[in-house]
Amino acid sequence: MVEFDEDIFAAGNCFDWNEHPAQPGLFCPFAYRLPPPNLGAIFAKDLAMEYHYLGNTSEWFFLARKNAEKVIARNEQYLKSSRASPPVHQATVRLSDYI
Repeated sequence: MVEFDEDIFAAGNCFDWNEHPAQPGLFCPFAYRLPPPNLGAIFAKDLAMEYHYLGNTSEWFFLARKNAEKVIARNEQYLKSSRASPPVHQATVRLSDYI
């Protein structure tokens, strides 16, 4: 997403515990553009290696999960698809809040 759209500075997708089919435990791939002089270069890492986002200090992931659960509860099509594969919880946050 970051690679293909210059308007996007950063993006991540944090999975709940053991929800990613190929990655046990926590997994949160995250990519962002580096500032000048490396403008245009993109750095990617797994935020779960440095940040336990399921902990009490991670309000952004907790709120995203609760919002996703509400959407799933209200919409039958999500219930049907979640039986085939577990739901993925995502959150969009401002990076400036965490820098």
